[in-house]
Amino acid sequence: MGLDPELGCYHRLVSGRKSLACDLMEPLRPRIEAWVVELFNEGILTGRHFSPPSERGCWLGKGGREIYYAHLDDAQRQWRRCLAGYARTLARKIDQHRLPEEAL
Repeated sequence: MGLDPELGCYHRLVSGRKSLACDLMEPLRPRIEAWVVELFNEGILTGRHFSPPSERGCWLGKGGREIYYAHLDDAQRQWRRCLAGYARTLARKIDQHRLPEEAL
């Protein structure tokens, strides 16, 4: 038996959204945000890499995307290990509180 990716605890049910995946990302959010800030603090990304603000928003240009994706690959390896650990812990906790089959 696996976990239903659309049923989360912190994110409400929205058709097509993998709420459980969103839930599992929450503990990583501070790390990911710190990583993005670090890209700017180190001058790896700057305002020059973005389009001017408009009604449609401010978009990372082609050169900025190339830089971003080059750095993202290394960071994602570490995040994947963390996410796998979070998923195992969640599954274990759910399994500990599951009713035995004979009680159903």
